[in-house]
Parts: sequence; structure tokens; C-alpha cells
Amino acid sequence: MTLYELNQAGYTGLPKMAKSAIEKKRCDITEWLDDILPYYDMEQDIYFMLLNNERHYYTIFTWKEGESYDLASEIISVVKDLGTLKSIELNNDNAWEFWITHPDTTTQAYYLFDYTKGVIEV
Repeated sequence: MTLYELNQAGYTGLPKMAKSAIEKKRCDITEWLDDILPYYDMEQDIYFMLLNNERHYYTIFTWKEGESYDLASEIISVVKDLGTLKSIELNNDNAWEFWITHPDTTTQAYYLFDYTKGVIEV
């Protein structure tokens, strides 16, 4: 059994996240976004990917202007639409893990990370 499979089993057994816990994580994601901003020129778009390889799910968020809280809110909204949110954690790779249980009862991780260098603008 892999570490991912062990995590799947563990997160499956968790209750859904409380609204207050989700709001706390929304604020943490907002701070994370604010920390990323200084690394980029304010004139360029910044890209983030929400990824789940098992479901071949890839969503790219583009951020050029606006409040980081608004982007964090949009990310949370998209994630909540995918299923029952069990956990939100920042991992050691500076990516966010969203553990979600789907209607088919499978629990999987979705990863959110800075994808700006993965987008080539010509």
C-alpha cells in the first residue's frame, strides 16, 4: 500500500470540514497568494493549476488583478463543487492539497500550485 492510498483511507473517514475551518483555510490561501505576488511583475498574469491526475482533472486559474481573497474564494468555490471537502493542507512542496470525497465515495487529493512557469505566452 502506498502513502497516497494510506492517506486516502484516512481522509475518507474524516467528517466534512466545518465552515469555520474552510474560512480559516481561505485566509491561509489568501496569505499564500500574497506571498507569491512579489516574485512577479505586476503587469503579467499569474497562473495556478488545480490538478487531479486520477480523474484527469486540470483547471487553470489566471490572476492579473484583483484581491487575493477573491481568487482564494473562487478556488474554494470550485473545490467545494467537486464533492465533500475533508481537508485543506499546505504540503512541503508549497502546494495546497484538497482532500475531497466524491459522490461515488472515492476520496482523492487535488493539488493547487503556482503554474506560471508552465504557461508559455508568445
